[in-house]
Amino acid sequence: MRLRTTTDSDTFVYATSPLNFGGVEKEDLLTWMVPMAIANQFMDDPFYAFAVGCFCLWLYKRLTAGTPPGHMVLRLSVGMGRFEHSDFANQFPAAKKVIRFLNNFLNNLWLEVGLLPSPTYCNRYEP
Repeated sequence: MRLRTTTDSDTFVYATSPLNFGGVEKEDLLTWMVPMAIANQFMDDPFYAFAVGCFCLWLYKRLTAGTPPGHMVLRLSVGMGRFEHSDFANQFPAAKKVIRFLNNFLNNLWLEVGLLPSPTYCNRYEP
């Protein structure tokens, strides 16, 4: 989701969708769908794959209880930023370019899906 700003305002805002399903945010659905899809490839019965997905979602929600919505994006962005400025990335310029590309790609992906943007992207205006 993109939010256009005008020249009349100098405030920095971002828009998110308040849509959730029974307390499950859109980013939480990744921890349900990905394990379910992987389990579906290995198991014969789709019910077992559904159960694996539900268990992974339950475990994820249990481990991240009390964290605000969007914490996964923030942790991923901070981790990518630390890795981009690490000694490994400084020794290999090609790795630094790849890491920077992945970080920008993930920021744009989160914005297009409608999740919280990373803090490095919040203060940018759309052209």
